Amino acid sequence: MVGEGWMKWIVFIFVFLIGIGAFFFHGAGGISEEKGDMNSIIDALKKDNIEYHLISNEQGNQFLVVPKFGARILAASVEGENVFWTHPDIQKGQGGQRTWISPEGGEKGFIFKPDWDGTRDFSMMDPGNYKVVASDEEEHLILENSFITTSNDQKETYNLTTTREMKPLSDPLQDAPGFEDFKYSYLGIDFVHKLRNNSDVLLDKILALWCLIQIPPEGTMIVPVHNPDRLAWRGNYFEPIPEDFVKTNPGSLSFYIHGSQRYKVGIRPEMSRPKELSAIWPLPREMISSWFS
Repeated sequence: MVGEGWMKWIVFIFVFLIGIGAFFFHGAGGISEEKGDMNSIIDALKKDNIEYHLISNEQGNQFLVVPKFGARILAASVEGENVFWTHPDIQKGQGGQRTWISPEGGEKGFIFKPDWDGTRDFSMMDPGNYKVVASDEEEHLILENSFITTSNDQKETYNLTTTREMKPLSDPLQDAPGFEDFKYSYLGIDFVHKLRNNSDVLLDKILALWCLIQIPPEGTMIVPVHNPDRLAWRGNYFEPIPEDFVKTNPGSLSFYIHGSQRYKVGIRPEMSRPKELSAIWPLPREMISSWFS
């Protein structure tokens, strides 16, 4: 049985700061198109009078938060390039980074139908009705969405609040030895999301938060892990991941992002270090074997 006290403990697990770091290396090639640049996205939002919040770091790189679209970080701009994938039709409100809740289906889920054949109406969760509850001059933003729904078996009433909090991170390489003459641009996002049970009624199953990010291929995702070896990850969910798409580094794993097939990787919980998640765009595949050696 899971009550509010347990839910607070669950929230603590997900309060780990997730630093989403995007590095753009000069001279490494172009980024794929059809993801929408920051200016065109903002122009479309202004045209339709849609509220948005634009947060910048010390380098002038920015990320865009839209409450109407599930409080997504809809775009993240490094030197004018959107490193997230954003749907070309802005009104669809799709792409970027969002919060999701599991289980999606089964008896206790509320997103997929009980037989997994299609989805239920989950609009109360995404896009929801997010409201800004705290803002510090567009440098620190907190949004909340409260909703009520029921489990597929109709035995659970979920009275929940999701909170999304974000602010820019300082460049960790700014004063690092050896990087004085290295030309790059950086955008880091300190993101926290929480899930609260508003009811006094005990829940029969634990609910969990997912942080989903849609990014354009191609590039490299760096995942910090303990003991980075082959036992730390699983990749046989869809098509098998080619061996040269994975690189083992001291304290992390690098995965080459490629859009030609469906790849899914799972990191063993006991191996994960859920404090940083970095992505490098664009990084050719042939550089993976040597870049982090």
